Amino acid sequence: MFVGVGRTHKDAAAVRTSHSIPASCGLYYFEIKIISKGRDGYMGIGLSANGVNLSRLPGWEKQSYGYHGDDGNSFSSSGTGKPYGPTFTTGDVIGCGVNMIDNTAFYTKNGVKLGKNKK
Repeated sequence: MFVGVGRTHKDAAAVRTSHSIPASCGLYYFEIKIISKGRDGYMGIGLSANGVNLSRLPGWEKQSYGYHGDDGNSFSSSGTGKPYGPTFTTGDVIGCGVNMIDNTAFYTKNGVKLGKNKK
């Protein structure tokens, strides 16, 4: 859990699992529950390659993809987001899926699939 000041995007922090998605996996999906949005709600869920900077939200760095709670935008290896879905906050369950067959990612909010993005 991040307990920093959290005033701007510069206060971002990320976590990454030590277990990669298996290469043979056709479809991979995980969920997180937002326990607290913090003061300003700067948060995201997504995927990244090993070695991607963990001091930025997912999707802002090359080889990372993310859906952000404060604006509902999706980000794909760029600091410029695209409208994707609703914002999310404390109490929401947000899911992230990746389809290795058609090279797309998707996100869910409280069990509802929101759409599909090219990775």
